[in-house]
Amino acid sequence: MRSPEPSSFPPSEALLHGQFAGWASGGNNHSSNSSSSNNNGCPDSPGGPGGLSPAASPTLAPASNYALTLTHAHVHVQRLSPRPGKEARLLLPMSELVGCSCPRAPAPPLLVLYWYPPGKRRKGVSRRRQVRAYLAESRTEAERWSAAVQCLLRGVPVTSETGEDAHRMRDLLPRPRRLLLLVNPFSGRGQAMQWCQTHILPMIREANISYNLIQTGSATTANGPS
Repeated sequence: MRSPEPSSFPPSEALLHGQFAGWASGGNNHSSNSSSSNNNGCPDSPGGPGGLSPAASPTLAPASNYALTLTHAHVHVQRLSPRPGKEARLLLPMSELVGCSCPRAPAPPLLVLYWYPPGKRRKGVSRRRQVRAYLAESRTEAERWSAAVQCLLRGVPVTSETGEDAHRMRDLLPRPRRLLLLVNPFSGRGQAMQWCQTHILPMIREANISYNLIQTGSATTANGPS
């Protein structure tokens, strides 16, 4: 988890502001590094665009309440209750955020944020996966926040006026990006498909990107003949 930082900012920079209830995710955080190897999956990644994995049903923390403020550079999180302590404030840089989701009904109206803050390793830099979920007062509110965050991540201009209109925010969203993934099952000591499913695909889903996955048929298909 990132260390708490001061969250003061000029009020004119605020695009959205609202109060949410805390919601504890049932999954664990994992490290992501192209040079590292771990077999941890991402059980609380979206099961598809806009949804949570059924294996990671979060649990409500009704005693926790937060004030969230969205600016062009950060998501500011201020804990209101219980009494603020060491982690009363959290600053989530948009540069570290890969995506967000709002699970479809009948799931609760959640705003789920996925980000990968950098950490230090003996070799290179790793990024440790973090997930935060907040319960909105209504699905319209959760969808409005989700659309605003996605617009900022896609480089779509957002103002405080457009941010207040959920339908207008959704109309501003560009068409989902699409990727063609070619996986050679013989690469990576024969673990390429497992790595793709446990590390790559969860991040792609978290970023709200559609994809077509093709598994190549032989050890030489993807790289060509030697």
